[in-house]
Amino acid sequence: MGRWNGPEILRAREEARAFALRELTGPGTEAYEDEGAYPEEIRRAARPLLHYLTGSVMTRVAVIEEVCKVNPGLGLTAVEQPLFGSELVAMFGNERQKREYLDRSVRGEAISALAVTEPGGGSDVASVRTEARKEGGFYVLNGRKMFITNGSVADYLIVLARTSVEEKRHRGLTLFIVDRGTAGLEATRLRGKMGVRPSVTTEVVLDGCRVPEENVLGQVGMGFYHVMEFFNRSRINVAAMSLGIAEGAMDILVGEVRGGRLEHMRKGHGMSLLSSLFTRVSLARAITYRAAEEAQDGRANPALSSMAKKFASEVAVQVSSEVVRYLGQSGISGRAERFLRDARIMPIWEGTSEIEDLVIAREVLRGGLDFDAI
Repeated sequence: MGRWNGPEILRAREEARAFALRELTGPGTEAYEDEGAYPEEIRRAARPLLHYLTGSVMTRVAVIEEVCKVNPGLGLTAVEQPLFGSELVAMFGNERQKREYLDRSVRGEAISALAVTEPGGGSDVASVRTEARKEGGFYVLNGRKMFITNGSVADYLIVLARTSVEEKRHRGLTLFIVDRGTAGLEATRLRGKMGVRPSVTTEVVLDGCRVPEENVLGQVGMGFYHVMEFFNRSRINVAAMSLGIAEGAMDILVGEVRGGRLEHMRKGHGMSLLSSLFTRVSLARAITYRAAEEAQDGRANPALSSMAKKFASEVAVQVSSEVVRYLGQSGISGRAERFLRDARIMPIWEGTSEIEDLVIAREVLRGGLDFDAI
C-alpha cells in the first residue's frame, strides 16, 4: 500500500485503536446511546489524537477509521465532530480568525459547528434563505438551520447566510463566524434519532444576531464555493467513518464464525457471502485512501471524494445489514445492530448518494475524471 501504511499513519492507527478500546467500550459508554450528556470527558481524552486529525489527510482518515471500527457513534462524536467546520477557518480564515478560532480548536479548547442545512432544503446548498443584512460595522443574521451537528455545544458556529438577493443564487452567499452566547442565537437539541445517538444534532435559530464584519469568513458572496471546497474534503471523512463501520461489522461476523457459533457460514452461500463482503470492504478502503492521497497532495478531487463517500457509505449499510441478518437474534440485540443504525446516516449527510452521483457524472462528462485518476 506504500504511502497508505507509512510510519506516521501506522502510529496514528495504533494510537487511535488503543484510545478506542480504552475510552469507547465498556458499560459506562452505554449512557451516551440514550442521547444524554455530551461526552466531554472522552473528547478531552482524545486530545493526543488531535495532531493526527489536523496534521494530514492520511492520518486523519486512519484515526477516524479506527475509532469507528470500535464504536462509530461515540467515536465520531468525541473525536472527529468537535473539529467539524473548523477546516473552513484553516482554508479561508485570516490570521486573526485562525489565531482566535482555529488554534483553539486544534488544541482541543473549542468545539466548532457548521450551520448550512435549513428546514426547506438540505442537498441544495444554494437555496439557503437565512439572511445577513449589513448594518454599519455589523451583519444582522435572521433564519433557521436544521440538523446542525454540535449546535448547542459549539463555542463558535460557521453560518452560511444570504448577503445578496440580486446576484445569482450561488454568488449571494457568505460565511460568518458566530460566537456562542451571541444575542439572538439559540440552539435546541433534536432527539429520537435512529443512529449516531451520542452526536448532538440541533435546530439553530438566528433572530437578529449581530455579527461583526470582521467575522466574515472568506470572501463576501463566495460562501457557496467555500462550502463546496470544504465538502470535497469532508466527504473523505465520511468515507473513513463508513469504512470503519463496515470493518467493525465485518469483524463481528468473522469473530462469530471463527468462534464456532455460526458453523453454517463455513459452507456454500456463507463462504460466498464472506468473500463478497470482504472484497467490497477492501475496495471501499482502497478508494477512500486514494481520495485521501489525492487531497494530501493538494486540492481534493471532488469526483474522487464523492466516489469514496458514495461507495464506502453504501458498503457500510450493506455489510452491517448482512451481519445483523446472519447473526439473527443476537444481531438485533448486540453490538451489530448499533453498527447498522450508525451506518444509515452515512449515505445521507455531507451530500446524499444522489448528489454524489451528480458530482461524479458531471466530472466524467466534462473530462475531469478518467480511469487514470483512480
